[in-house]
Amino acid sequence: MSRKNRIKLPNGIYHISLKGFSDSWLFRNDEDRNKFLKILKKYQLIYLFTVYEYCILGTHCHLLIYSNGADISKFMHGINQSYAIYYNKQYNRKGHVFGDRFYSRITKDNYDLLNVAAYIHNNPKDIKGYNDCVEKYQFSSFGIYTGIFEDKYLLIDCDFILKIWGNDIIQSRIKFINFVKSKLCIEDFDGNLDIVQLEYLNNKINSPNLNNSFPAFERSVDTEKILAFLINQSNIPETEFLKKYNTKVNEHISFCILLLHGFKGLKYSEIIDIFKTYNLDSMSLKFSRGYDLICKEPYFKQLYYCFLKKFSIPISDELSDE
Repeated sequence: MSRKNRIKLPNGIYHISLKGFSDSWLFRNDEDRNKFLKILKKYQLIYLFTVYEYCILGTHCHLLIYSNGADISKFMHGINQSYAIYYNKQYNRKGHVFGDRFYSRITKDNYDLLNVAAYIHNNPKDIKGYNDCVEKYQFSSFGIYTGIFEDKYLLIDCDFILKIWGNDIIQSRIKFINFVKSKLCIEDFDGNLDIVQLEYLNNKINSPNLNNSFPAFERSVDTEKILAFLINQSNIPETEFLKKYNTKVNEHISFCILLLHGFKGLKYSEIIDIFKTYNLDSMSLKFSRGYDLICKEPYFKQLYYCFLKKFSIPISDELSDE
């Protein structure tokens, strides 16, 4: 029996969930949960999606993500693969870590969005000691919304959901907290919801993130334009940039591979055809090095910022499936 096609929208807001293989433990302890959050942050920086919420339990986890023009299948594949490698190494095991493919559903409007948001944040209620205080569960973003916990990985954008409740951020936070803890759906909740603003934001639900520094990104930028940008910014001649085994431009090539694979979504095999020199294993290492550069090196941080500023453009609302 063929599996159902995944519905995708370039700028959709998705409820995503992952579960362990055969419903086994996916996160055995806090170290596993922190590792997953670090991996999520890594891929957020590379693919530029926005995380509105998360809740990481034992056998599964939930995410609420705005794709921002990125293909969720590609960045979720990277997240799952990275965590599976860690998990198998950590526990000296082999085989599948995740059960089946990840679940995803696009939120239809802000009524739907708020119900999903409350559902995710109420997941810890079945854990002993958290039934009436889900905000105290450390590995849920609800504690970040309430102010109990810091967002130590700088993952969460709280503003979008809070602004649905009005422009007064303090009152909006109180309303949202009361809504989540009521365990009601939004249609039954009497919480002075700003209906006018809700209707306005319903028209914006599939528009670029209102709180981003840049508009959403069209990922089909020509490869030639990306290469031209790097050559121009680095003042490295094209002949040197594409020369085989040129150690003088190793860092720039790693940065370029990060852009081609992470931003544009090219396969490693397609990038190998461009540089005519690397194999799949070296591609992965170069990609990881590119990530390190934008995290740790001021020059490449600034170069990444300039790239994003140059290539930020509105994207379409057309649905696709896979």
